[in-house]
Amino acid sequence: MKKLPLPYKAMSYHFIWMYLLPLQLLLASVCAGETYDEVRSIVEERIASYPQDSINTRHVRIIFQAFDQAEKPDFIEYSKRNVGLAFSMSDEDGDVTGQYAVVAAHPALYTYNDGKMDISAVRTPAGKEPDPGLKEYTDAFMKNPLETGGTTVFQFLWSSERECLGRFIENQTELVVQELDTLSFIRSDKDWTYIISLDIHYKTLSKPGIILYVFKKTYDGPNIFDISSDSR
Repeated sequence: MKKLPLPYKAMSYHFIWMYLLPLQLLLASVCAGETYDEVRSIVEERIASYPQDSINTRHVRIIFQAFDQAEKPDFIEYSKRNVGLAFSMSDEDGDVTGQYAVVAAHPALYTYNDGKMDISAVRTPAGKEPDPGLKEYTDAFMKNPLETGGTTVFQFLWSSERECLGRFIENQTELVVQELDTLSFIRSDKDWTYIISLDIHYKTLSKPGIILYVFKKTYDGPNIFDISSDSR
């Protein structure tokens, strides 16, 4: 994933926006025939390549399974700005042997504006010490999403003015969003919105970057990160 510098207003923060690929100059048209069913096996195999006793791998499995059971969101749902978590599966999060060693959790932001979307996450730049604010946010979100409101990262995310470039279509089961470097699939249930994003060139790559996002829609309802309530 390529890292780009933050806008000037955010340079005081020690983290940057994540990208799966270098930005392209032109945004191709949304692949009208693309469906999640065509990529599901790719996502499932990638999850299986991680140590299954890892807590973040467990979280990813739950999101993956919840996505299967979720439905296409309506306009009221997908037109709302929201913050959440992103679980990244890429070479940058693995070790030098090529084994996918870590599923990394990152703060995430979803933005909708004028019929287009932006699905983003932030991370510590390569070679830099982890920003403690990122862990503060991710820990708080997993415990209770409502507790993230007082964190520095929440304030950064909520005040960020992201340019929405992702164009989308609706099929029978999900929204399909094409951004500059990713193809994403969006579904939701009563309490959560789930997004699965792949490198736009996943068909030609042996190990395409994959990110699973989750956003809380309601103030109540189950917490999918509560280990005591789920044995998966």
